[in-house]
Amino acid sequence: ALAKVFGVKVLTFSIGFGPKLLRLRGRETEYCLSVLPFGGFVKMLEEGKGAGPIPPEDRSRTFEAQSLYKRVLIVVAGPAMNLLFPILLYGAVFLE
Repeated sequence: ALAKVFGVKVLTFSIGFGPKLLRLRGRETEYCLSVLPFGGFVKMLEEGKGAGPIPPEDRSRTFEAQSLYKRVLIVVAGPAMNLLFPILLYGAVFLE
């Protein structure tokens, strides 16, 4: 989600791993819910992954084109959510 805030083109946003149970296609992002609910992943547009040439209008939207502080925040956002989500979940379950 933070990658999209910074203007990086997100190709896939998945909650969980393994075979996909549910797929929803947005304008440019595929949202997935997978079988194993242990974390998730975000697939961003990247230059060096051999997926073919990137159109000139999308070059500024690659992960590599972002400034260093944006790339650091994007990378740290995943593990931070992995820590925050269980805290919020336990808090909601045990809220009286």
